[in-house]
Amino acid sequence: DVNTLSSAGTVPCKVEFPYVTSWVSLRNTDTANDHNVYCAFTEAGLPSQGGNNHFLLTDEGEGAYAASEMLSLKLTEIWFEGESESFDIVAGLTSIPVSEIDNNWSGSVGVG
Repeated sequence: DVNTLSSAGTVPCKVEFPYVTSWVSLRNTDTANDHNVYCAFTEAGLPSQGGNNHFLLTDEGEGAYAASEMLSLKLTEIWFEGESESFDIVAGLTSIPVSEIDNNWSGSVGVG
């Protein structure tokens, strides 16, 4: 799934999964210099929201992509912001519908 971030850089973008993930892999596909993506598990973890619980997918420039390893994470959603104009998300889904999850742990220590 290719997503486009706001050119403003500080407008959070949420991707919701239909089922709980078993793993995710993220890739910043913008090849322009200094177009980075901040990734968080809640909106509160993003820099524009004053959060410190995020990680950065830097822009490698000159046609190179910055990518995460395959991360073994059980997620129902993931949040992004940054200057990048495009990024990819690949996820392995479990058979557990998101509707079965009562709490997303937002506000918990280390989450956001």
